[in-house]
Amino acid sequence: MTTDTPRTGGLRRSAAVLAGCVGASFVVWLPSLWAGFTGDDLEGVLRAVGGGAVRSGLGPALQLRPLSDLSLRLDHALYGLDASGYHLTNVVLHGVVAALVAALATALWRDVDRLPDLPGWLPGGLAAAVFLLMPSHSEAVAWVGGRGDLLVAVGTL
Repeated sequence: MTTDTPRTGGLRRSAAVLAGCVGASFVVWLPSLWAGFTGDDLEGVLRAVGGGAVRSGLGPALQLRPLSDLSLRLDHALYGLDASGYHLTNVVLHGVVAALVAALATALWRDVDRLPDLPGWLPGGLAAAVFLLMPSHSEAVAWVGGRGDLLVAVGTL
């Protein structure tokens, strides 16, 4: 018989939240897996694989996005030019961001004494659900070129 220490219990809970958020993201954004490359997705993937900088559509400035390029290169190594793999990575990243939003909301709720005492999962669960379902995130999830937004969110949270 094993006993949970506060540390292992917290790790299990965090793993469950992460799995739940990635699973929910998968269910919500499942249709994007069959979207194919849209807009300038293929151009961005080919540029990242080729190692060049992308020219902004607004002028001659170059945009250097090494983390986005690295993630697109990894996707290319795994999936080739199969767009569904790139979309799958975005869906998983969106779930990871939602789990981080849940952790942040839970920590913030716990630190405020004046708020009502709720079950520990509720503030984070609600925040993650709102984040996962928010229509304004569709561009970051369904457009391969929106990968940078997801990576910035992971790094920020």
